[in-house]
Amino acid sequence: MSGDRSPVPLPPQEIEGAESDLFDYTKLRDYSGFVAGAIRRHRALTAEVAVGMLLFGWLGLIVMPRLYHAEIKIQAQRNQVISTLAGLDRSWDFDTPTRAASDLVLRTDNLVSLVRKTNLAETWDANRAPIQSLKDKIVRLVRKPMTAEDKEDMLVGTLEKQLEVATADETVTISVDWWDAVTAYRLTVAAYENFLEARQFKEVSAVSEAIGLLESRAEGEKEKVSASVEKVLTLRGPVKTKTAAAQAPRPVVHRPPPMNPELQRLRDSLQAKQQAIQELEEFRRRHVAELESKMASLQQTYSEFHPEVIDLRETIRQQQTSEPVQLVALREEYRKLEKEYQALGGPAFDARTASNRNTGIPAEALRLTQNPTDEIEQPEIEQAKSELRYELGRYSTLIERIDAVELERETQRAAFRYRYSVLRPATVPLTATKPKPALVLTAAGLIGVLLGISAAVITDLRSRRIYQRWQVERLLGMQVLAEITLP
Repeated sequence: MSGDRSPVPLPPQEIEGAESDLFDYTKLRDYSGFVAGAIRRHRALTAEVAVGMLLFGWLGLIVMPRLYHAEIKIQAQRNQVISTLAGLDRSWDFDTPTRAASDLVLRTDNLVSLVRKTNLAETWDANRAPIQSLKDKIVRLVRKPMTAEDKEDMLVGTLEKQLEVATADETVTISVDWWDAVTAYRLTVAAYENFLEARQFKEVSAVSEAIGLLESRAEGEKEKVSASVEKVLTLRGPVKTKTAAAQAPRPVVHRPPPMNPELQRLRDSLQAKQQAIQELEEFRRRHVAELESKMASLQQTYSEFHPEVIDLRETIRQQQTSEPVQLVALREEYRKLEKEYQALGGPAFDARTASNRNTGIPAEALRLTQNPTDEIEQPEIEQAKSELRYELGRYSTLIERIDAVELERETQRAAFRYRYSVLRPATVPLTATKPKPALVLTAAGLIGVLLGISAAVITDLRSRRIYQRWQVERLLGMQVLAEITLP
């Protein structure tokens, strides 16, 4: 009885499953047949779930927030022609026009300016999608309403995420994704204008600030030249000539006492800031004039109610009523320096006439330094004349540098017009980039079909009924000998 036992043969289904490496095709066929049968038995349920999901996707398109994309592409390139014609060597200038473009546009003060220029705080609630408005109402029931400062901070953070700046070799692309088409367009145009203002301030206004510093130093050197002239004339004493006019006593020139070095530094800074402010104001006036010229051209083609005319009119209004962030910052720095200057007891500083100083070389100094004869005067007079020549040389060098820097400023101002050109202007987007109706409805339809099939299968499984032959064999462990099909 304990001899060798013959192995028990395996069922055909288990032999087939053992020979399969990856899939049990018998089970796969059985399960597929069960799913197909469930769909046939619950056609209405499957169709209702699929159609319901499709309707849900269509409803989502209505209530979901839409995102509109607007962008402007700018070509930024160096223009060395004007510099070459003006006789300036700009081979040392390695600063590309696209350098730090993203940092200039995404600066916090620039984003605050964009929020205020486009009135985002006023239009934010009106342009919210239905589902967003519902969320805002629920949040208001729980939290306190946001103040104007909180809303501005929130919009600045949102705009920083939705604003993108991409730079290539000679192009700058500014793009905005926003929940309103017109607002996206206005944000793009405002960002482009702020970018130009920032580059203008960096490239041209810095030169104007240098001119202010040089003119202030030249004024100090001119006072030293005048003091040297007085010293030479005092050492010489009255000159006796035959004419009565020459024998008249020389008028005494009352020069102001030397200024405190700290006051002189503050005065130089005030002069430099004023030069930069004047340059930015001039750029702003020229920009508004160009926009008004463009408006006149558009009005000859379109009516007053055309979208381009309306948007351009709004842009001109914003340029006239709001100041660039760089100009606001310069004015604030100027006021702080002026208060510090007055606190130290500095003399009155007239910003309107400070930049119009007389930088000509005094004729008396030229006459004294040009010795028409070889007459050698007393040693102290020769020493004073030598000091006068030295001071006059320093003053002349400063005048030459001022002339060179002024030529540089005019060259930069002229070249700036040709440095940046719009390759692809911003337009009001006609369709939303997100969500895409075709993609949403297709996904909703596919998900609906899958959910409908799942609902049919789950219904059959929950009924605990046997629909297939394999259910008897696998669940009960019994072999089916015959099947009877009822009419």
